[in-house]
Amino acid sequence: MIARILTAATALTVFGGEATAAPSVAASAPQIKVPAPVLGWASWNAFASSINFEILKTQVDAYAAPGGLKDAGYTYFNLDDGWWQGARDAAGNMVVNETEWPGGMKAVADYIHSKGLKAGIYTDAGASGCGYLNTTRPQSDGMTAGMRGHELRDAKQFQNWGFDFVKVD
Repeated sequence: MIARILTAATALTVFGGEATAAPSVAASAPQIKVPAPVLGWASWNAFASSINFEILKTQVDAYAAPGGLKDAGYTYFNLDDGWWQGARDAAGNMVVNETEWPGGMKAVADYIHSKGLKAGIYTDAGASGCGYLNTTRPQSDGMTAGMRGHELRDAKQFQNWGFDFVKVD
């Protein structure tokens, strides 16, 4: 659709303050259909790292309510930085604060899915995320909230929790 619009349009060129029409350029064949972009929402712009399961559930409910973003075609609900502060168990698996995330991150993904949405989650490719910067939540031990050195383990953990999308900063 975009390709047809672009090729059917007449371009305008401005010379000395005067607009002149440039000839249309034919599209090269064959054309391919481009899928619509993925539409989603992430918690960071509204909540930064001040996020927990209760806030997330309230936002998911509003997102999925009649007339909400889900009805507008948004399919992903993404939990951004601030959900995890770097604790790992003896095997190197991420451990979350069960007070802030009752049932853990599987419960989060399950709740998002229960509303007919896809679940996304944030991580950082480095040793540390940036969620502690200019927010209410301090970094737990300085430099451990990223996936560096745990890439495969963390990817499998996100998959086991049921997340459909991972944002890697």
